Amino acid sequence: MKVSIKDLSEDDRPREKLMKYGAEALSKSELLAILVGSGNGEENAVSLMQRIMHDSGDNLQNLAAKSLDELRKYKGIGTAKAVTIKAACQIAKLMQAENVLLEPWYEFSLTIP
Repeated sequence: MKVSIKDLSEDDRPREKLMKYGAEALSKSELLAILVGSGNGEENAVSLMQRIMHDSGDNLQNLAAKSLDELRKYKGIGTAKAVTIKAACQIAKLMQAENVLLEPWYEFSLTIP
């Protein structure tokens, strides 16, 4: 039987948990559940994303490597949700690239007396 997000305690609901404790307190699946918004007839968004992350070896790089078609094979993930997941993964890649580019600048700036 599906447990709706609304049936969870407020501290277990991803959006409320983020507002109360910050994004750092959420699991990868909970963060992704916020993005996809809903699950399917059998599982809520958190359970669905837990299953997808499990199938991805609990690795975001493996998730990012999945094609839109691979993501759409999961019941409850249509084109819009698959595109949202792919966009979030691409944003993470861009953030990592920016961080790598900025890192030497920070190191250099810290060595100046």
